Amino acid sequence: RAAASKHQRELMDDAARHGVITDGGGLRFEGLPLQRLRDRLLGTYSAMPEPRPLGGRPPQRKKRWLVQDVWRYGTMPMFGGNPKTGKSTLVIDLTSALLTPGRRFLDHFEVPDLAEHERDIYLINPETPVDDFEDEMEAQGLGYGSEVTVDHLEELGGAHVFDVTDPAKYDLWAHRFAFCESCDGTDDRTPFIVIVDGLTAILQAAGKGVEHYGLWYAAFRRLMRQVDVPSALVVGHNTLSGGHLMGGAEAQAGPDGLINYWSENPDRPASRRWLSVVPRMGGNPVGPLEVRLDAGRLRAVTGPGNRESAPMEPKDDTLDVALQVAAY
Repeated sequence: RAAASKHQRELMDDAARHGVITDGGGLRFEGLPLQRLRDRLLGTYSAMPEPRPLGGRPPQRKKRWLVQDVWRYGTMPMFGGNPKTGKSTLVIDLTSALLTPGRRFLDHFEVPDLAEHERDIYLINPETPVDDFEDEMEAQGLGYGSEVTVDHLEELGGAHVFDVTDPAKYDLWAHRFAFCESCDGTDDRTPFIVIVDGLTAILQAAGKGVEHYGLWYAAFRRLMRQVDVPSALVVGHNTLSGGHLMGGAEAQAGPDGLINYWSENPDRPASRRWLSVVPRMGGNPVGPLEVRLDAGRLRAVTGPGNRESAPMEPKDDTLDVALQVAAY
């Protein structure tokens, strides 16, 4: 576009405003996804709100918890764990708690009931075998007919398909996340929550390393805002010591806080596991709390005994003060 003449740019803008836009398979974009694409091409974003004066926060933006003290509504934290700690099992427990009235996350953290129109969660599974993932979902009460949509990326061609730093894939998901029946622009709806269970696998499949955590998260956050998804969670890998996300300061600078889940020894499946929450703003640090598998469920161990035996959070000697501040 920068090299085009004024007349050529006018023709391009006219095509962006009025032309038919399709995906790679020839499927036409309609409704809100189409308008979002037009806005991206034209740089208009006409739906952007006016600047809000201090104290002018709308009532619906008052503090609200999806999971008390763990995950606030309207935020997009990262959930990091060292390898083989059972991150997917914990994600499924979280999803079940969000959709099952009266159920607590890890049998400990209160989960306020979602409104009927909010009971719509979209799970992205990049790497766990389909049967294993769905077996665990059924074991946690998320069988056929539950209010959760799962995309197993292996069935869509591989984990690389969710590399939203690629503009074509970004647009594909902007379209895929929008559901409609008549698709005339009046009945579009998008999920209330999106959970991506495995960023490392996505980047590896796309030929990228953990240094891309920050860039991918920034693109994902933009995508969620563009398709009006208020809350999301991204699962990534921590260092082997479990102390912080791989990718360094860039990985931790963007997310709305960090949920840490680590084991004492990644090479020993039966080793003890711990959970902590490092909020960005507006919350109190949580944990570390021990987490145990009990009667098929993950449960946080509470009480004086747990507090006395809880370890300090894993440390990494290479962290400097700036990185520790960035985590908050």
